[in-house]
Amino acid sequence: MADGFEMRIPAGLELVKSAEPARWAIQRMDSTTDPPQWKLSTFMPSGFEAYVRILHPLADRGGDGPSWPWSRFARPEALPIAPDAHLRDVVGPEAADQGWLDEYAPLEGSMSETTCAKLTSILRRFTETPGLCWMAVWDGWGSWWPQVSLELPWDPTPIERAAARSEGFRRAWDQHLKIEVATADIEFVQRPWGRRYFLFRAKIDQASSFDGRTPQLWWPDDNAWFVSTEIDGYSSYVGSSQDCADALIRAGEFELIEVPWTVHLA
Repeated sequence: MADGFEMRIPAGLELVKSAEPARWAIQRMDSTTDPPQWKLSTFMPSGFEAYVRILHPLADRGGDGPSWPWSRFARPEALPIAPDAHLRDVVGPEAADQGWLDEYAPLEGSMSETTCAKLTSILRRFTETPGLCWMAVWDGWGSWWPQVSLELPWDPTPIERAAARSEGFRRAWDQHLKIEVATADIEFVQRPWGRRYFLFRAKIDQASSFDGRTPQLWWPDDNAWFVSTEIDGYSSYVGSSQDCADALIRAGEFELIEVPWTVHLA
C-alpha cells in the first residue's frame, strides 16, 4: 500500500484478490437489457428453483428496540404486498415524510444483525459448505479507508447516515487516486450494469461482520443458495431450492414474498 494508505479489513475476514469464485454467478445474471432495468435478474443468478424477497423490518437498525412488519403500516389497498412494491407504495405518503423515516425506516442496503442471524440459522441447513462462503461487499463504503471514513453517532438517523455517506463520497473522491493505487492488484466482482465489490472468504456466521452491514452478494461454496441486497434498498432476496424457500416461509421469522427472477426491485 502506498504512503501508508491502507485498506481496513474487519478482523477475521479474508480479502480475496481474484473474482474467480464469483464468475459463475455473474455469468448467470442478466446483462442483455440495454438500457438496464432495475430487476432482480441483474443482481441474482438464474437457475434456482425459488426466489423470495425478505422485507427488512421497520425500525430494525440493529439495536434492541421493537420492530414491525411492513404490513402493520400498510394501506388496506396495498395488501397483500406486491412482489415489486416499494415501501412508499405500501405505507403511502408517510413513507416520504422525513420524520416518519427517521423513526421507522429499516436499514438501507443491509439486513440487521438480528435478521441476518435468523436467516443464516436456516440457510446453514441447506448447504454442505457453511464453513466456506463467499461475500461480495460494495467497494464504495467509506469505512474501508480510515483516512476517508467518518464516525457515525450511535443508532444514526437516516439523515445523519445520508450526510455521512455524502461526506464519505467527497473524501473518497479527494483520495481516489490513492485508493486506485491501493487496490491495483485486486480484481473486483463486477455485476452487470452495476456496482463493483470486494470479495471475501468467510464462514456463514460472519455475514454481519462488515461493520454491522451484511454483504450485497453472498453464497456458500457449493452454490446451494444466493443472497442479494442492493445498497439502496430495504429488502433482501434469496435464490434457493424450493425446500429452502419453503423452510424460510414456514419459519415465520420473516415478512417475505415469493417473487420471479425477473421481478423489478423495490
